Amino acid sequence: MLDETIRYERVNSRLGINSDKELDHILEKLAKKMVSKQHAERKLSECCRDPRLISQPVVEAAGLEELEDYMRKCRILFVNTYTTHCPYCMMFEEVFYMVADEFKGKAGFIRVNLERDPRVAYKYYIMGTPTTIVIVDGKPVDLLVGYVDDYTFAKYVESLLRKYNCRLQ
Repeated sequence: MLDETIRYERVNSRLGINSDKELDHILEKLAKKMVSKQHAERKLSECCRDPRLISQPVVEAAGLEELEDYMRKCRILFVNTYTTHCPYCMMFEEVFYMVADEFKGKAGFIRVNLERDPRVAYKYYIMGTPTTIVIVDGKPVDLLVGYVDDYTFAKYVESLLRKYNCRLQ
């Protein structure tokens, strides 16, 4: 026991530590720093907390209020606005679903029929369909107007997830 105490004191003196309280204080600071870092990393990776958006690739929002509800629960949203009579909207629907399935749970993918609630078009200055609104932290950051092929759209989604520190694994 005496040998361990002497060894402990030698290690402490080499490290410049004068007491057990000082050592405890240093260990506590290190532990808090590690927990804080882990919490920050976890927070960055939790980009979407809405169970509806995590469990299915694409959700149809009934209107502006429902879209705004999703915005509060999901850090990154891709909102595909469309009309039922638009041929390019019908073509892009398949692309949107394919890419949404690939990135399911990492971002929210929502479709909004502008014929059901034109307020979405007014709020986001949508002049034509299909238009995909990219919303990050509740604010629109980009608009993709028109048809985009699946490869281009997937690369675009991936680049935004990286840019805003959302998990890709």
